[in-house]
Amino acid sequence: MPPGPKPSVSYWRSRKAYGCWIGPQQHILAKGPDDAPTGATYLAALEQFRKLLAQDAGKGTDHYLVSALLNQYRAHLHATRKSGVPGVFEVMARGFGVKFGPKRVCDLKPYDFDQWLASQDQWNSTSKAHAAALILGAISWARKKGFIQTDPLTGRIERPPPILRGRDARMSEELMDLLISECFVKAT
Repeated sequence: MPPGPKPSVSYWRSRKAYGCWIGPQQHILAKGPDDAPTGATYLAALEQFRKLLAQDAGKGTDHYLVSALLNQYRAHLHATRKSGVPGVFEVMARGFGVKFGPKRVCDLKPYDFDQWLASQDQWNSTSKAHAAALILGAISWARKKGFIQTDPLTGRIERPPPILRGRDARMSEELMDLLISECFVKAT
């Protein structure tokens, strides 16, 4: 299949907006007057165009940007999950995206990930384990979908052990017998 025309920003009078075609898909970049080359609408459209192209740059290779990968996974979660998972991912992955978003996937190192996770001092070990699972899940999903070729982190990250509170919260047999007997005495 021959490559399509090179994407470029143009003003669409019928829509009163700047837009572009990338492959078969049409994108509205900024609505407003035709104020090229120095107007606010045109500059906003160029910025949006730059972000849109950066998202597809390196797709299918390990030069894909981490921010683009996280955005693709976020869109996947919003499309397929109806529970609170997309919101949890937003919160947990935000700091990771800020720190590593401009990097290429091939530049992610397990040591950097471990350092980032350790620096999250507002989270306990259960939250850290959950964040690691979400981010590693996003990278694994991207590899399976063909956005990247290799997964640089899975199997190389030592996940923090979650806090298991179930056993700590259980009553001893003696305490349970005492409480039941007291309730039985008061009830009769």
